[in-house]
Amino acid sequence: MKIMIHAEAVEEMLHKKAEQLKLPVSGTFELSPLCNLNCRMCYVRKEKRQLKGCPLRSAEDWIKLAKEAREAGMLFLLLTGGEPFFYRDFPRLYQELSHMGLVISINSNGTLIGSQEVEWLKKSPPKCINVPLYGSCESTYEKLCGDSKGFHKAMNGLEMLKNAGIPTRINVSITPDNWEETEEIFQIGKSLSIPVRAASYMFPPVRKETVSTGRKVRLSPEEAAAALYQTERITMSAAAMEKKAEIVRTIKEEKEKQFHENKKPPMSCRAGLSSFWITWDGQMTPCGMLEKPSKPVFETGFEEAWKYISEEREHIVTSVTCAACPMHKICPSCAASGFAETGRTDGTPDYLCRMMESYCQLYCESSGQQNN
Repeated sequence: MKIMIHAEAVEEMLHKKAEQLKLPVSGTFELSPLCNLNCRMCYVRKEKRQLKGCPLRSAEDWIKLAKEAREAGMLFLLLTGGEPFFYRDFPRLYQELSHMGLVISINSNGTLIGSQEVEWLKKSPPKCINVPLYGSCESTYEKLCGDSKGFHKAMNGLEMLKNAGIPTRINVSITPDNWEETEEIFQIGKSLSIPVRAASYMFPPVRKETVSTGRKVRLSPEEAAAALYQTERITMSAAAMEKKAEIVRTIKEEKEKQFHENKKPPMSCRAGLSSFWITWDGQMTPCGMLEKPSKPVFETGFEEAWKYISEEREHIVTSVTCAACPMHKICPSCAASGFAETGRTDGTPDYLCRMMESYCQLYCESSGQQNN
């Protein structure tokens, strides 16, 4: 009997095994903070003039590092930025990394993808190119990204990737400037037969030197809850929504549990256990939203940096309040969100508490109306 195993299931099994062995099976290379767009909510982007004293690493540097990481166990690699296609020598770098046998994904805004890029991508297709669609019209791209032609360029990139058969996914970060266009973005994905993944929770810009002023960059907790609920109404069947409502009702009925352990709860994600992040200026961290612990990987070498990060990860603790909360089962709270929201990995992110409370209330109200 032939047994079919889905690629995602295989990846999950490999991660589970890597977690047991503390092997860095998955990594992210943040190649550059430079980007052709200037998105208001981006926490990485810098102008070229801001790089004085800290030049970008060469393709040779990243290739050498990738070889060290592969020797240590890395199989899955995400290339991000900034904008990777804005990075000098990106085609050559990608081909070299691909020839190592790595399973590569790319985060790209899609606006720089043309016929030349598609041709060399087709020779060694990535696992997936993740393209954020910031809106469904040019005016939204101008407001959010500073490019009045950004929507047209992103759509052109998406269509070229689709026509070339290169695996692609659309991501959408829901903000005050684009939340009314969420359904239209899902329709765009449907028309192109490209899956869409939406996120309504946005981390505070912990790595950004200056925070945007004027219009707010992210939704209020209650608005984020409504946006999350809306995306689930768009993507889930009525039966699935009712099943989710049952889970939410059960959670709402539970009381907060007493956390009996003598020490605060540890991290429960893969960061620093089987995955790592390397920033454009060469710091290895557990994930892109945790600045500490960190190690200058190009100076110390991959093996020493990974040893330090994986050991320090064991000392990171999370919120006791979150661990004891029934909503923790469906809440995205973690060490990184605790740090971003409160300045401490064990801090309790009030924003997420309010967001998830409102989210659960929406499900309960909707279920009650259906029952009536």
